[in-house]
Amino acid sequence: MLAMDRGRAVEIIRSYITSRAYDFLKALDRACRNYYAKDCPALFVDEPEKFRDILLRYNDESTTKFVVKSLFLKPLLDELGKTVLADELAEAFVRDPAEFRKRLASLLGLPSLT
Repeated sequence: MLAMDRGRAVEIIRSYITSRAYDFLKALDRACRNYYAKDCPALFVDEPEKFRDILLRYNDESTTKFVVKSLFLKPLLDELGKTVLADELAEAFVRDPAEFRKRLASLLGLPSLT
């Protein structure tokens, strides 16, 4: 399995979203920074529970899963060659963000995300 450091993961996500949904990221980043003083890609990797809470504050579960799967997970899973995991990871993100955090750390080859 390929490993990826935290900074690279955040940059892959940021670059992908910026090239496809710049205005969406800009608006979402405003909320992430206001609530937690971090941009959204960093919050997604470091503290997915908090990022989930922000997304669910403005969207329903279905939309949240779509956003996470298509904008945040897709570039990471493409890079790692693990696209088959997208649906189950998006579901874990919404249903059990603590478990999602563990799985993301394992997938990225990180010892833990604290």
